[in-house]
Amino acid sequence: MRKFKKLKEKRLKGKKNKKVLVFATVALLFFLFLSFIFFIFKLQSLKKFAYVSNKDGNVEIIIVDSQKDKYLKMLISKDFNLESSRNYGQYEIGNLWILGQKDGFKGKLIAETVTKNFSIPIFLWKDGRSSNLNLLQRLKSIIVQKELTEYDYVLKTVNTPDTVLVNFIDSEMEFVSPKLEMVDLTGSNSLAKNIVNILGVYGVKTTSYSKGYDENLDCEVSGFNQYLVDTVVKIFSCEKKEKDVNVDLRIRIGKVFADRF
Repeated sequence: MRKFKKLKEKRLKGKKNKKVLVFATVALLFFLFLSFIFFIFKLQSLKKFAYVSNKDGNVEIIIVDSQKDKYLKMLISKDFNLESSRNYGQYEIGNLWILGQKDGFKGKLIAETVTKNFSIPIFLWKDGRSSNLNLLQRLKSIIVQKELTEYDYVLKTVNTPDTVLVNFIDSEMEFVSPKLEMVDLTGSNSLAKNIVNILGVYGVKTTSYSKGYDENLDCEVSGFNQYLVDTVVKIFSCEKKEKDVNVDLRIRIGKVFADRF
């Protein structure tokens, strides 16, 4: 009788463990399903972004606008000769991929050079497995690049037409006209104007402009439009300053910035 009772208890315990295992499995599958749905939602609702990509030494510019289901691909030939960022001088742009890897700037050198020469505000880059794209942006870029088989534009001049620049309008600032206070301490006659032209893609309007000279200053950015401030910091590799300013964006650039940009 005792043996039968133990056997019965063992069977009941086995059934209970089996139920627990089934429940745990179902719960795990449900959790994975919800996670997958959430991941797909995040992937499809990504904010618009653009990045430069290495294609056999050529520079591809990819624009990804998931919310509008709009994707564009542009090309800059690797033998396009231009003035490099970081004070390297004249270079064929394709060689800057190699130079950037060698000197530790990686694809950032290409992004800054494209911004400088073509007035395209861009800071994201992809060079093989090396990239500063986040995980979702990387996955989205893989999907998009498989779909983009032809180039929408081929940039053959640094005078980028408005029909191209309009594609880089940031969705967060599409219906805003941010005000800019520019403090130019570079000693240059044209650099501040170049910065203003680049930010003009975002609809930024200069309401204050002052000149001077500071040989030790690089670049400082502040303002109460924090999204715009953070974006400008990334584009121009500036230092973010938490200052009480009554304007959307305030930029201070000095001689150090002029030398590296």
